[in-house]
Amino acid sequence: MKNKAPILVIGQKNTKTLAYINNICHRYNISAAQQFWFNSLWKGLTVQELRKIVIFSQKPQPGLCAIIVCAIDAAGEIGQNTILKTLEEHSDTVLFIITGSSEGNMLNTIISRCTVERIPPAKQSLVSSSQD
Repeated sequence: MKNKAPILVIGQKNTKTLAYINNICHRYNISAAQQFWFNSLWKGLTVQELRKIVIFSQKPQPGLCAIIVCAIDAAGEIGQNTILKTLEEHSDTVLFIITGSSEGNMLNTIISRCTVERIPPAKQSLVSSSQD
């Protein structure tokens, strides 16, 4: 089995992005039991947390699993460099899904190693107010 390229999901931090990630998992037939979310609160991960992800991703899995790393853009340069090599050399049974809301805060080396999927921002509806 060939390594699957990591997927970088660029979008706002909202339920639409979470649904998009779930659709990716469905596309690869990855059940909820095989989805491992890291920092679903959309805060930046620490270097120590990212090192745990690196170790976890090297463990053999019984089938394809998704490692979902939220808000990589908030992890900073050191944090992003911590996970970079793992994105290149991960187990055949791991699909990395990385999320971020701002490409400007991501290392180009992270972006270049991923299949980038952008979620368009939600359309803002015009609200008319009437004054009596």
